[in-house]
Amino acid sequence: MVVLTGGARGVTAACALEMAEKYSPVLILIGRSPLPASEPAWAENLHEPALLKKAILAGAFKGRTPKPVEIDKEYQKIMAGREIQGHMEQMKAHGSTVRYFSADVGNKAEMDAVFKAVRKEFRQITAIVHGAGVIDDKRIVDKQPEPFMRVMETKVKGLDVLLSLSKTDPLKYFVLFSSIAARTGNQGQCDYAMANEVLNKTAQKLAAAHPSCKYLSLNWGPWDGGMVDDSLKREFAKKGWPLFP
Repeated sequence: MVVLTGGARGVTAACALEMAEKYSPVLILIGRSPLPASEPAWAENLHEPALLKKAILAGAFKGRTPKPVEIDKEYQKIMAGREIQGHMEQMKAHGSTVRYFSADVGNKAEMDAVFKAVRKEFRQITAIVHGAGVIDDKRIVDKQPEPFMRVMETKVKGLDVLLSLSKTDPLKYFVLFSSIAARTGNQGQCDYAMANEVLNKTAQKLAAAHPSCKYLSLNWGPWDGGMVDDSLKREFAKKGWPLFP
């Protein structure tokens, strides 16, 4: 059984899909997004953005005129739900048993409840992939404590919670999703670089202390998606850094 933080979208989901295709393990996906409920009837089979947003206007905002940002928020919610459901269906099609839990990886009580539930159903956890992460890019002089800690704690406190809750599990693999920013730095990302370097050093320490488990901290380069928005893509292009598709 493999536990993955980072949800059923983006990079973690891409890796979970690859594992499902090659090995069909039990996959436990943990993300911040709630598991989407059934889609409204008025949205079904609508894929063209303009048509879907028109349906949202008529179906979700009856009797009032919403702001464009409200329509877009509802649109993004529907699209995120479709992506989560689509990824889970693909994993299942490759033979994996899949469970999705909505929880904050840094909240020990929430994560403890998840771990107890999956152990009750599937017994032992054999691998963990810590892929959760957030960014809030600003120059150091403009950094505020709350967003700084949110970036740090998603990676670092999340790792601490995972290590604490998995002490009794016979882990074979513990994989951390770090970033090349931990080694090279990146403009606006002092908190993100620090958090990922903590993951790197922790993996080194754990690998030396526990040779029975493979501890690995992957220093990813930039991905074409996920947390890399258009402005970051332009910066990477200036540096000549290609994006992972």
